[in-house]
Amino acid sequence: MTSHKNPSLTIRSNGSKGPRLPFELQPIMRLDTGEVFAHELLFRGERSEGIWKVVDRAVLEYFRVKNRRSLPTFINLDHGFLLDTPDRLLLEVMEHNQVYFELSEELVSADVFESVSMKVNRLSAQGITFAIDDFGSGLDGLSRLYALDRVACIKVDGKLFQQAHKRKHARESLRSMVSHWNKSGFLTIAEWVESPDLMAFAMETGFGLAQGFQVDAFLQDQAHRESIKKTDKIAVGDQLATTQ
Repeated sequence: MTSHKNPSLTIRSNGSKGPRLPFELQPIMRLDTGEVFAHELLFRGERSEGIWKVVDRAVLEYFRVKNRRSLPTFINLDHGFLLDTPDRLLLEVMEHNQVYFELSEELVSADVFESVSMKVNRLSAQGITFAIDDFGSGLDGLSRLYALDRVACIKVDGKLFQQAHKRKHARESLRSMVSHWNKSGFLTIAEWVESPDLMAFAMETGFGLAQGFQVDAFLQDQAHRESIKKTDKIAVGDQLATTQ
């Protein structure tokens, strides 16, 4: 696998007074054009007790400022943090930036799941966009899908996606679900696309978007080729200028 380095982002917690929190911006690519559609914000710091509340709060405060990113950003939110966060803050983030809030696959009690679903339905009715993360892992993806009035995107868990690649009946089942989701207007994302074969499988299955190491490598190679083209054009231009 070609080595790659995705864009990074550092966010200060507690405004400018807290520690620096490192993030990776993992690209989510359109499979029809090879263009970057969005980035998922992935925390790359140390996992310590209570860190996720600090991280989630810092991320929301960062995205309260207008036009932080030129492309949409996918943001993971813990169930407990989502319930504790005022609607006003989430709406402010959505008003100022293109954001998809990812609903966790974390296993929770029936009461918590019902509370989360009610809040998501209330917020989605006001224009906030949500994505079901890791469909096929942890908290049942169909339960999350059926409990919500509006879902903008379904991200299929990487392990499920890779397992489906190995088995004919699973491939056909996944292809049928993705086709239905596409017709229903959902964005569909294949996760853990880590090889050329898996990239081809994602396209064959009908996914509109993909993310993973192979996507990262493809985009890096594409950027490298564009850089070479620009360098060659400059060199030819310089050569023409010296001969005139």
